[in-house]
Amino acid sequence: ADGFHLAPIYAADNGAAITQNSWGYYLPDIYDQSILDAIDYFNVNGGGDALDGGISIFAAGNENASGQYYPGCYSGTFAVAATNNKDERTFYSNFDTWIDISAPGGETNPVQSGVLSTITTSGDAFYLGTSMACPHVSGAAALILSHAYGQLTNTELTELLRNSTDDHYEFNPYYIGRLGSGRLNAHAALVETENYLIHEVINPVSFSVQALSSNEIDLEWAKSILGNDVMLVYSNDGIFGTPQDGTNYAIGQTIIGGGIVLYRGAETEFMHTGLTETTHYYYKIFSYNDGYKYSAGRQTQAWTQCNPFLSLPYEQDFNDKTSLPDCWMIQNSAGGEQLWEFGTVPGLLKGTTGNYAYFNCDKYGNDRSQDADLISPVFDFSDYTDVYISFNHYFKAYANNSANFYYSLDGGLSWILFKSWIGTTPNPSLFNQKIDPLAGQNNVRFKWNYTGSWGYYWCIDDVFISNSPINNKPDIVVNPESIESFVDAGGTDEQQLIIENNGESALFWSSIIQYEHRIEWEHDPVPEGKKTPPDPRVQFIMADNIPDQEPEAPKDRNETGIKNGGNHHSTIDFFGGGSTTSTTNRDEVILHYDGANFNSTGINYNGSFYIA
Repeated sequence: ADGFHLAPIYAADNGAAITQNSWGYYLPDIYDQSILDAIDYFNVNGGGDALDGGISIFAAGNENASGQYYPGCYSGTFAVAATNNKDERTFYSNFDTWIDISAPGGETNPVQSGVLSTITTSGDAFYLGTSMACPHVSGAAALILSHAYGQLTNTELTELLRNSTDDHYEFNPYYIGRLGSGRLNAHAALVETENYLIHEVINPVSFSVQALSSNEIDLEWAKSILGNDVMLVYSNDGIFGTPQDGTNYAIGQTIIGGGIVLYRGAETEFMHTGLTETTHYYYKIFSYNDGYKYSAGRQTQAWTQCNPFLSLPYEQDFNDKTSLPDCWMIQNSAGGEQLWEFGTVPGLLKGTTGNYAYFNCDKYGNDRSQDADLISPVFDFSDYTDVYISFNHYFKAYANNSANFYYSLDGGLSWILFKSWIGTTPNPSLFNQKIDPLAGQNNVRFKWNYTGSWGYYWCIDDVFISNSPINNKPDIVVNPESIESFVDAGGTDEQQLIIENNGESALFWSSIIQYEHRIEWEHDPVPEGKKTPPDPRVQFIMADNIPDQEPEAPKDRNETGIKNGGNHHSTIDFFGGGSTTSTTNRDEVILHYDGANFNSTGINYNGSFYIA
């Protein structure tokens, strides 16, 4: 540990209240137990006269990843992620459910002005990192203690910081619940501290929350040191009013300014049920005395979970999605906001209805690499002995870029590669496979990963999972089966071909017209007294004699596809090539007879259509 574990112990023994830690390990799941023990020691024995217990504030890390990055992920720390001047997660900041709060960390690309920081050479410089975000929080914590010196516990201090943030998830929709409670607001934290100080009734000692399922959140608390009863309030937007002293609130009553009363009484636990999946809920708990005077209150918050999908079939067509579908995840492990998106882009996936998921690598430029994941919800296949998955996709390849399809049996902790594409696929291409290892598994996810550097794109649509073979091939009906037309020289003929699809997926078709230029010669009447030639009509098939104007064929590939139950009418025009000709003195051995004239009488196009 290079002596790192000695610093928190020394700080606690000498009255420090806050440790500011802009450091961490570069790889996940690595820690030194002596350091974790030292953090625990500081939290219990630190604080001096300023705070009851110490607070250990740590940078979340700059790996642009989720995972167990120590010490920030440790339960004894207060972890800080980094945001930019738009309240968006910076391109480098780690993100996960263990992060407590976000704060400005700066970005020096493309503008060099990050966070002005002191450096070891006794000067200052513009830097960026969670190492810059972390001191913002430590400074705000010190500001709070200067205002409430000796009047707070370390738990109360962390709650004041965590529960006075500005909600930044509007600008971070792909990281909901993984950038802490919000972005630090020092002024709001001070206001909350002032509200805390002026109340004569003491808050409950602690207040904790845990989402148990998609519709249940468990709340527990320890009463104040005087054993006061409590009033529990919830909000959907995190805005709470101040209870009016002397008011005996009823269950379900709304507090002026925000918040609905859930519970009041002497218990120390409440189960909030009937909730909505993947939804943010905010809570505040107040102590109150016999005269209905209320404490300042403690806050907490939680997101309801996504339950595993238990029944098949499952379908996600992304048709109406412009942002991440419920229970899906996206992850970027290569830096920057290089993420999967939802919508339609000209020139990408064809034959689709509505939107689709896509990673458009082409727009990120040649100075970046890409490693981006689209991750499915969790599936429980315990009751299924067979699992099939299909999806439509289009990967346009570029050198050293790949599209990769994975599955996981442990909810996404580890991944198994099932299929990789390095060459351009047809547009669209159907993936339809049975995956035997999924049978009976209860914690399955799927992942679509794009890896490369300034390539093109990968599009995903119509994900379908079933316990029986997926028969989603098109069913082709062509009427008529073939077209034949004999066209006089210089003439035209128009015929129609109807292609129907009675199958379960889009039909894409191409056509080839086979034709031959047939010139038919016939002789004049045989003069009286002359011998009739042995072959009065001679036909030539002129394989190398192409008409002046080739027939117009349907496009090589139908651009939109024919959905199941639909049809397409294709009009084919046949043109007679060349012009009427006459000749004498052809091959005298075969054709010439007494100066007879021979005339071209037309061109025959025999159109045979092949559906691809």
